[in-house]
Amino acid sequence: MKETKQRESDQPQGSYWLDHPGNVKKVIRIFFFCCGVLALLDLIFIFQIQHKHVYFPDLENKPGFFCLYGLVACVLLVLVAKQLRKLLMRPENYYETSEGLNTEPSNTHHD
Repeated sequence: MKETKQRESDQPQGSYWLDHPGNVKKVIRIFFFCCGVLALLDLIFIFQIQHKHVYFPDLENKPGFFCLYGLVACVLLVLVAKQLRKLLMRPENYYETSEGLNTEPSNTHHD
């Protein structure tokens, strides 16, 4: 128990394992390795096992189609989320009153 407290006190406040560039590089390398393995498995699956049940054979039987499809879907998701954030974002002082931070619960009932 004392060792855990000592380790926590040795680590500077606000420093996490992804704050170190070496750890970020490791995560990125692992990510790209996993992407490469999945792309190779897709190629093996396409060329060795020909009985995929697909709706659009011209598209879905192309090597890397699902990798590209996933990339495009994620990029579109991020772009839509950025636009949605502009619509839903509140001002920084949304919950504050003129006297300071509003910490009292509201007693208004909505029936």
